[in-house]
Amino acid sequence: MSVIDTVKNALPAVKLPEVKLPEVKLPEIPEPAAKPVNAVVGAGDLAVEQAREQLKALQVSLPELPKKAQARATEAQTKLVEYVTTVPAKLQELKGKATVAELKTAATGYADKATALYNELAARGEKVVATIRKQPATKAATAANKQAVKSTKAAGTSAKKAVKATAEAVEAAADTIG
Repeated sequence: MSVIDTVKNALPAVKLPEVKLPEVKLPEIPEPAAKPVNAVVGAGDLAVEQAREQLKALQVSLPELPKKAQARATEAQTKLVEYVTTVPAKLQELKGKATVAELKTAATGYADKATALYNELAARGEKVVATIRKQPATKAATAANKQAVKSTKAAGTSAKKAVKATAEAVEAAADTIG
């Protein structure tokens, strides 16, 4: 039996299940706070999507992994030898080439890319949040939450009235006694 067959037999194919999350009503988020929350949701959604894609790609490429690993090891060894011999010369060559203005321009470019990514993740998260809010379970949870708030307020009001009545009864008893 070859190494590839051994690996195939040892690792079963993984099928990703379709996950249906329970619906939950999210509170309305004020506009200034919504974008960061949406960016986090979008980042999570993107991470799940990429993990699924990577898993599928891994399943397809599994038979080739031993060959690829050997080729990469050989390539890495060759590059390491090359870097060790060329790095000192490249450092001398680069020394003094970058100006402050060039570094600022590069930093601005990275900041622009980061802002674009943030905005993309926020838009993606906004779509996910909108989808979640429309689900029936989310609406049901919101209704249950509103009812719980009403019940809690009513209980608080009843408790206040009971305390007030007790205080009045204690005062009346104290006046009667003495």
